[in-house]
Amino acid sequence: MKDNYEKLRDYSAVKRYHIMRTLRTQTVGEHSHAVAVLVMQVDPQCTATLLKAALTHDLHERATGDMPSTAKWLYPELARAMEMAEFKWNKEHEMDWYLTGHESAVLRYCDYLELLMWSTEEYRLGNRYAAEPIVNIIRVLDRLEPPTHEGKIIYEQARKAAEDIFAQSENINTEVSA
Repeated sequence: MKDNYEKLRDYSAVKRYHIMRTLRTQTVGEHSHAVAVLVMQVDPQCTATLLKAALTHDLHERATGDMPSTAKWLYPELARAMEMAEFKWNKEHEMDWYLTGHESAVLRYCDYLELLMWSTEEYRLGNRYAAEPIVNIIRVLDRLEPPTHEGKIIYEQARKAAEDIFAQSENINTEVSA
């Protein structure tokens, strides 16, 4: 990585979820740390390169901003342009880690798991607006093949936690069936 520590800290300070009402602020740094911890749980034999990728996978957002997943889903051309920008930024900043197919799947899975867990915590704290992202990300994760047995177990636990808090809530449409 060619950037100094001060710049890396600046990149990590980017705020996430700017289009969603939240009770807390999550930074890219907090998110990336949580993803890295999940990577170690989902793939106990993970490589140092995968951990580096987990810790830096969203630092490009200092330049691009936090592009909402829903925008990428609704506008595939926007997703492609963002991918190209991310690739270019990562290369320019020497954060273009080579990942195997398995490692890429683990990182993607853990990125989604972290969103589910963070949104569930938001909902648990009283933020009813977090219900929609929880339902959306459960739909995404239900379609993905867990990259490891550990990943499947962690997702099942996270999904159950989300379903349990929905079961305790009244008058909210949180149907998560595919």
